[in-house]
Amino acid sequence: GDNYALTGYARYQLNSFFENTERLPEIDLDLKRQPLFGGPIFYEGETSAAELNRNFPTGSIFEDYSVFRIDTFHQLTYPNTYFGWLAVVPRIGFRETYYSQTRDLGKTIFPTTPPDPLAPEFPLANPTIDPTLNPLF
Repeated sequence: GDNYALTGYARYQLNSFFENTERLPEIDLDLKRQPLFGGPIFYEGETSAAELNRNFPTGSIFEDYSVFRIDTFHQLTYPNTYFGWLAVVPRIGFRETYYSQTRDLGKTIFPTTPPDPLAPEFPLANPTIDPTLNPLF
């Protein structure tokens, strides 16, 4: 249709000596940005479902595994133009992803520790303000 696209996708591992993630199949529904009830607020979204099979090369130390995944994203926007040139687009939305299995630490050869729920996985540098002024001449 004009405002949506339904896509099917499949990837199968033909050779057992290459690493591959099979998608048997993956279905994606993409809803293009469109006005909500004919008003100034717009909606857009995307939802996909896939059966994923991770296959490692023959003789690999890693074990193959399979998982079912559903991913959904929905967003509302309120685009506006001010002064004829300033475009402001506030947006609110969410994304959720469901996996049929969680990480199984028994299948990994590397030691892992559960993350601290109060510490970020990727710590950011502390913000700084530089009061230094440099002369132009």
